[in-house]
Amino acid sequence: MPVLTGSLVPAVAPRGESERLAALLSRLYAEQHALTPDDPYMAEHARERVVSGQVAAFDWYRPLLPPTGAVLDWGCNHAPDSCLLRAAAGDRYALHACDYREPGHFAAFHDFAGIAYTRLTHLYQLPYGDAQYDAVVASGVLEHAAWDYESLKELYRVLKPGGVLVVTYLPNRFSVQEWLLRVVRKAGYHRRLYDLSATRRMLLGTGFEVMEARFQATLRGGWSGAALRAIPGLAALSSVLCFVARKRDSM
Repeated sequence: MPVLTGSLVPAVAPRGESERLAALLSRLYAEQHALTPDDPYMAEHARERVVSGQVAAFDWYRPLLPPTGAVLDWGCNHAPDSCLLRAAAGDRYALHACDYREPGHFAAFHDFAGIAYTRLTHLYQLPYGDAQYDAVVASGVLEHAAWDYESLKELYRVLKPGGVLVVTYLPNRFSVQEWLLRVVRKAGYHRRLYDLSATRRMLLGTGFEVMEARFQATLRGGWSGAALRAIPGLAALSSVLCFVARKRDSM
């Protein structure tokens, strides 16, 4: 399939369904805040515009997932994607998740999702068998991996032939926000940045065929599809990136 580029506008799920999922996440953030009231990461991600962004990303990639099967939420942290999958698909997916934090920290989210959680101990190797998963979701994690290329090779290994890899919230090399954080504030920036063409080559080099690539708009921390459509080129300067790719046995 060809790579499509442009702004990512939440137009897949019915409005009522998106609102239901957003309300669910907001409730889980409130429950988690009661358990870990001093966690600034939770407070940041509980904001309404961040929650709507999570749901919009999910609305976009969900139709590209297999209808059933085993899904790995790689680098899940509090696992909002797993919660959205559970809420939208019920028991159609067997949900597994992994990260470096000790089990039980994000109980509100992990318990709702019903994930089988594994604590990681290696920089990139995964404690799973070959060809174990039908899909892997990597939401805001690849840029933090010690070795992104080696991590992609591991994700290729644990995916079944034809399995789907979802990568979201990948920091954009041309983002004005990243430039401001790096040059002006000198704090909070990502050490690795990506662009559409270079990331596509990296995915191809690790055995993946890119199905979709999009600018994932984060103007002012939220999703601003109307502005991105109205101002040509704005997406490339204001967005993070997202990809959906498929495991290939041969290219």
